[in-house]
Amino acid sequence: MLILRWHAFAIAFASVYILTRPAVDIQWFGWSLSTVSCLLWFIVARKDKDLPRSLMELMYLLMGFGVYIIGMVIELESLSDIELETRLLRVKWIKSAR
Repeated sequence: MLILRWHAFAIAFASVYILTRPAVDIQWFGWSLSTVSCLLWFIVARKDKDLPRSLMELMYLLMGFGVYIIGMVIELESLSDIELETRLLRVKWIKSAR
């Protein structure tokens, strides 16, 4: 359990580092790390039977996941039709290669 706490702390630290950088194009990665960290802290809080902390971490987990989804939608909306079609063809090609 102690190792899980240290992993969650390290991931949260990396998330904060990425989210405080001026590079907006990689902030989606910071939010995804934040979501993973919140998930780990939620698991730790549930095992400790700490209801208030687990609910707080669950709230942050949902908020981080929501921001990640909104960011992906905004990115897809900003793509031109040709770029969007290229991405879809890449996904179809990867799926067919399996």
